Amino acid sequence: MSDLKKLINSLNKLGRVMQASDMPQKSGRKSAPKSGGRKSAPKASAPKPYAPPAPPKPSAPPVRKQTSEEDEWDRQFNEFLTQKGREEGHRVINPLKEEQPAPAPQPKPAPSGQGSAADEWDRQFEQFMEQKKQDEEKAQIAAVTSLTVPEGYVNPYAGDQRAEGIFCEDVSEALGICLDRLGKVDIEFISQITDRALPEVINALKGQIFCDPEKWDECWYKGWVTAAEYLSGNMIKRYNSARAAEKKYGRSFFDNVKAAEAALPPPLDVKDIYATLGSPWIPPEIIDDFIFHLFGAANSRRVPTEANKTVHDSVTGVWEIPNKSRYGHSSRSLYYGTKRVGPLQLMEKLLNCRQVQIFDTETNSAGKAVRVLNEQETVAVLECESRLRKDFSEWLWRDPRRAERLQMIYENSFSCFKSRSFDGSFLTFPGMNEKFELYDFQKEAVAKILFTPNTLLAHEVGSGKTFIMAAAGMKLRQLGMSKRNMFAVPNSLVGQWESIFKELYPEARIITVNPQDFTKDKKSATLRTMIDTDFDAVIIAYSCFDRIALSDRAMRRLLSMEYEEIARYIAQTGKEPKALHAKRTALLGRIKALEVSEKKADPEGAEPCFDELGITTLFLDEAHNYKNIPIETSAGLLGINSRGSDKCARMLEKVRYTQVSGRGAVFATGTPITNSISDAYTMQKYLQYSDLKALGLRSFDSWIGMFAEAKTDFEIDVDTSGYRMCRRLRSFHNLPELTAMFSVAAHYHKTDGRRDIPEFAGHEDCTVAKCEALAQFLRDISERADAVRRGEIDRKTDNMLKITTDGRKAALDIRLAVPEAGEQLQSKVRFCAENVYRIWQDNDIENCTQLVFCDISTPKAEFNIYDELKRLLTEKGIPAEQIEFIHSYEDDDERLALFDRVNAGSVRVLMGSTFKLGTGVNVQTRLKAAHHLDVPWRPADMIQREGRILRPKNLNKQVRIFRYITEGSFDAYSWQLLETKQSFISQLLANELTERSGTEVDGVVLDYAEVKALAVGNPLIKRRIETANELSRYRILQRQLTQRRQYLTERLAVIPEEREAVKQIIENAEDDLKNLRLPENDTVTADMRTALREALEAAVAARTDSSVTVCEHRGFKISLRPNMISSRPAVKIERRGTYFAELGDSPAGYPARVDNAIERLPKFIEENEERLAELERENVDAQLELDKRENYLDEIERFEKELAGIDERLQTGA
Repeated sequence: MSDLKKLINSLNKLGRVMQASDMPQKSGRKSAPKSGGRKSAPKASAPKPYAPPAPPKPSAPPVRKQTSEEDEWDRQFNEFLTQKGREEGHRVINPLKEEQPAPAPQPKPAPSGQGSAADEWDRQFEQFMEQKKQDEEKAQIAAVTSLTVPEGYVNPYAGDQRAEGIFCEDVSEALGICLDRLGKVDIEFISQITDRALPEVINALKGQIFCDPEKWDECWYKGWVTAAEYLSGNMIKRYNSARAAEKKYGRSFFDNVKAAEAALPPPLDVKDIYATLGSPWIPPEIIDDFIFHLFGAANSRRVPTEANKTVHDSVTGVWEIPNKSRYGHSSRSLYYGTKRVGPLQLMEKLLNCRQVQIFDTETNSAGKAVRVLNEQETVAVLECESRLRKDFSEWLWRDPRRAERLQMIYENSFSCFKSRSFDGSFLTFPGMNEKFELYDFQKEAVAKILFTPNTLLAHEVGSGKTFIMAAAGMKLRQLGMSKRNMFAVPNSLVGQWESIFKELYPEARIITVNPQDFTKDKKSATLRTMIDTDFDAVIIAYSCFDRIALSDRAMRRLLSMEYEEIARYIAQTGKEPKALHAKRTALLGRIKALEVSEKKADPEGAEPCFDELGITTLFLDEAHNYKNIPIETSAGLLGINSRGSDKCARMLEKVRYTQVSGRGAVFATGTPITNSISDAYTMQKYLQYSDLKALGLRSFDSWIGMFAEAKTDFEIDVDTSGYRMCRRLRSFHNLPELTAMFSVAAHYHKTDGRRDIPEFAGHEDCTVAKCEALAQFLRDISERADAVRRGEIDRKTDNMLKITTDGRKAALDIRLAVPEAGEQLQSKVRFCAENVYRIWQDNDIENCTQLVFCDISTPKAEFNIYDELKRLLTEKGIPAEQIEFIHSYEDDDERLALFDRVNAGSVRVLMGSTFKLGTGVNVQTRLKAAHHLDVPWRPADMIQREGRILRPKNLNKQVRIFRYITEGSFDAYSWQLLETKQSFISQLLANELTERSGTEVDGVVLDYAEVKALAVGNPLIKRRIETANELSRYRILQRQLTQRRQYLTERLAVIPEEREAVKQIIENAEDDLKNLRLPENDTVTADMRTALREALEAAVAARTDSSVTVCEHRGFKISLRPNMISSRPAVKIERRGTYFAELGDSPAGYPARVDNAIERLPKFIEENEERLAELERENVDAQLELDKRENYLDEIERFEKELAGIDERLQTGA
């Protein structure tokens, strides 16, 4: 009501409207009441009516034109007065317009509790303005929802070339044309090409489209989107928006509410929600409540309550618990913590997903201080960690109101996402070669790219991702949605990309950039060509792309945006935690450094930077090659490289710049998740950064807190004689929410069941019997593993890595591990040679081809599997020129020529490793079989290998894949493990997971127990090692528990004495306070201070090592403390109690410091009262802990019996 306030201020300056009884007529007489009118009321809260004056003459002054805000206020008030006059049957004078008579005497004050007449006028005027506003809003709503075409409306597409020559009677078909031509729903375009009125179009498409209240801007034919788009994403947000629109605009949004409500995901049961210490969506006050639940009220008087509140910074993801030592005297602190790691310190580490380890400092043989892991202390802390997590999980959902609140927070943020389906059937592709027709799933992928600026094509190998990206890039150009497209591809695929692109779009303007185009003398010219020419596609090799840097100006822009976001967060929250301050300071330093660098740079002759190329959309093929981005984390997880690689860091910067200044990025890979589900975070960091920010998951540690569970275990370090700490992501939780969120960017396709993919009946496992040489070698491996474990051998000489490698070699061919073993009749390479030769002889098509994969033994001078297989095949009759190793071809042109020879059938057998032959190689034309001589370690490797044969354009109707397995080795175990994990990954990418939790997928490297068990052919060995480790762990925990119980017993014995001592301290202090002496005026006089200063100064100057009484002050004996440091003089203040005070550096301040110590007696008493209360709580808590009778004796007994039984079975051979 700012206008109203201005108007009232004007009224106050010019005079109020007068009551009828006090307002004179222009003739100077008071108006008489009309006959039959109402009697004059005594000083009512509303103005009295008065008789209207004579009608105004025609020559009355005209109303001023509305040329200012003042005129508008005047008009509104005139309107109000006129309306008032109508209501009361008379004319009301506007004091802003009419000439006013001399002021009349002021009326008597209104009775108590009533406002003056002028106040009532103000109130009525406010009501009038509010009613007027409501009427205007109703009129506006009626206007914008009436489906009435504005007068003089002209369709903007009349004469537009995009609609020219198009006529469609079917409105639904016209919708498809609209999406194809414009990439969005446009009611006016559809109206133009169907020759139907705008309301008619909307009614005809009811159910297929929805008006988005977030986009319509109160124009009934604007803001329409497809049903697929509207009924996807955050459905709770969508539903609430529809409800608000329906409330305001009526039934115009009734269909929105109905459809959004039907699309809402079912509510989650709280037991299905994984929440732990560190879950970023849990409010900090919940953590404070849990702390209170565990320990009770803190020392709130000593530290203000606000200072004890837990803080969570959503920018860095860091949690802070202040004043972590506040429960140092509580016995419960030794239940949830140890003497070296307090409970709140441990809780803060858990909140931040930090690894907990306890180290001691020792001196090594060289005399240097080294940090050594304290095994027992660390085990004890890990047990406390387990208690905190367990108790938090149980407590969190116990209170119904808290559970309801947390459930609502979780559902509103995470479990409300619905995946969007894409239909690309409406798409046309002008300029595409007529002999090509994209498959339906490929059109869906193109539609996804059109409507999702940042997209991940998570299509299995062989799905035609190159065709999809080329078609999407051209479609974006044609729609004007992307001005310039760049395709970054592996060096070896540049030629293949160029060939496919030109074949698909013969008229496209393409430039390919190879390393030879980026030599020192050519790089700048190549970049200038890219800038100056309007290419449809820039296809650039990885190595060239990596050498294009962002300018200092562009980097400064990105960093400044991040800095401003932090500044806004600080301004909104009013807090700047330590981690955020550090990040802000670091950003500011980098920004300033870039400013300096930018000023020093010489723009003349400098080669263009990435940001000068004008790239609107960046396409990245085989994107898994750039997954090693820097990850800020304090989790200490094995396999997570926090530093990342430089090329991946630069890629992230270029992607972010393209998203900010252009449209976005499209990534393509058949293996977005290679080693760990945490790879999903990498892809989200690239393509869903804004979503991560909105959900508070931008930091990796926050992401872990939401979706993953890290576990810290002690493992026997087979390379040393002791323990090692291993912290890994063991399991994942809230998986449906992760997959739904991931699917917003990802488009997944599995090659199974496509009509253009050859039939695959399943893997053919060829089992090779274990020869005696291999059996003996496995026995030797078992002994080597034992020796390593016992520390009997230098780990540089032998270790588990060497043992595992030798085991894999022996499983492939014993000669790789034991050269003197000689050729065996039973071997993988012989079995493979038989199968290859048989298929070479009997084939469905002429000159069919085969691939053989082997990663362990590649071509070299000594014995290797490649040369051995070639020898066996040539002996059987296959010409040597038909057998090739991909390792022999390093040049890209030579490799492409080799692939052409394989597709033509002149090369019949091609051998290679996963790295060289498994990625980006198209040799499938005549491919009949693939052979896995060894086991790939990662699920992604298996996908890449088999993707060479299970792909389109294969002339064979049926293909075969062979796996070679040596008995007694871990081949079969590894294959089973790979298949299980790949199935899990596929379900995650396809958003088909129903399980809410799952295990990690990277555990394909066998541990000591597995190697030992498989080496000796007895899985019982593995169980014995695991049982022994568990028994050792529980014995350590029992020892720690015994020590803790002993400590609590000792504390219970001394707490009564401490309690009595504190009581005496309080009693003495209270008596000292009661008898505190002051002069008659209750103030310390200058003379008293002078005398005290002189006495202290003299005593300090002549100090001794013993206590010296200086003087008496205010009833207290003042003495110098014995053995004080001359630079830090201190005194003892005594009466019944004893108190201490440091005097400081300046003698002038001595008296003030003594007086401050004396006047602090009330605070001293409060602190000791709190200490007394803490002792009471500690006494109760300690007794409760001892009463629990908790122990691990049952577990120890169980594992001792199990271990004894295992040993007996191993000894007897049972």
